[in-house]
Amino acid sequence: MRPSELASDDSPSIDLVIHAINWLKQAEEYSPHIVVLLQPTSPLRTTKDIVAALSVFQDKAGDNDTLMSVKPAEIHPNYFFTIDDSGCMEELIKGGRKVRRQDMPQVFRPNGAIYIGGAEYLLSSKRFEGDRTLAYIMPEERSLDVDEPWHLQMAEFSLQARSPRSIPDRRRSP
Repeated sequence: MRPSELASDDSPSIDLVIHAINWLKQAEEYSPHIVVLLQPTSPLRTTKDIVAALSVFQDKAGDNDTLMSVKPAEIHPNYFFTIDDSGCMEELIKGGRKVRRQDMPQVFRPNGAIYIGGAEYLLSSKRFEGDRTLAYIMPEERSLDVDEPWHLQMAEFSLQARSPRSIPDRRRSP
């Protein structure tokens, strides 16, 4: 069981990971080499995603590297604005909208599904961003991060659609 101070809605995931590594070392006399964090709020990630992300990490990561799953960003940050105290919009990236959309680099954002790092690096750095953070790119349809009640409805719908039992048997007449 994790301590109550690590069980609140605003408890950082890295604190829980550090607690788990230390507990394994002390209680079980086991020192993990690699830690994989799979947050329960990402129910659409697949076993294939986890295996592929681990493969990327094992093939490419150094001692102080980590891996984070990402998805293509829905909107390029060049199209983002802030709103000043008077209520006026200001470009987040000054002059960013002057670049043609086709000439903008593709951008990605974390999707919360998979985080991987070396246990010793995570203990010392207390973060999932390493000297280099490798990306494991996942498609939008498996990148849902459940943060709101309506996200849970979307997840349920997606999982039902994915289930073979939800596909009608066309051999039988209605």
